[in-house]
Amino acid sequence: MISVEDLQDSSQFQMLKVLDHEQLVPFVQQQIRAKNWLTFSFWLINILCLLLLILSIFDQIWNKNIAFTHVLAYVGGGFCAFFVLIPLHELIHGFAYKLVGAPKISYGAQIRKMIFYALADRFVLGKKAFFVVALAPFVLISSFVIVFCYFNYENIWLCSGISLLLMHSNGCVGDFALMSFFHENRKKEVYTYDDLAEKKTYFCVKK
Repeated sequence: MISVEDLQDSSQFQMLKVLDHEQLVPFVQQQIRAKNWLTFSFWLINILCLLLLILSIFDQIWNKNIAFTHVLAYVGGGFCAFFVLIPLHELIHGFAYKLVGAPKISYGAQIRKMIFYALADRFVLGKKAFFVVALAPFVLISSFVIVFCYFNYENIWLCSGISLLLMHSNGCVGDFALMSFFHENRKKEVYTYDDLAEKKTYFCVKK
């Protein structure tokens, strides 16, 4: 197991990037624009969810003769459900951290920026472990919502399910951006850890 002290040994590792948590938004915006399969998947999933939502709204109004305001209420319910799911999303991150060996998990938020996070203070992650932590909420919650949509395919609750799926997929932008950063540096052996006291994330590469 690689420790923070190992990463600070300049004979073995060198610093790749130091990310101040106050600068997380511009970092995410930059990384999600990178051209790779992870960012392509992120945008494709969100576009497909948006198209499916539009089609489901059209179907409810034109084929099932349900009032637009009634359909809109169910769509809004799905959007609201996303905010209820945020704590669950972060708890799943925390559970994934535990699976890869993190001893202690911390949770926090930057409410004004709508940033929520789970982190393991000074716990080092390699690429594979990081991807497990980053993808766990997206895979588990999306799978649950897709099953919900499947069983509600013929009724108006489908609109709620798809709107929730869209919101949650979009809300995973930070996870996909960080995975994109790893992918962009895939030719290097990258390790990362968060420092809670400094409010920074460090990325180091093996020499």
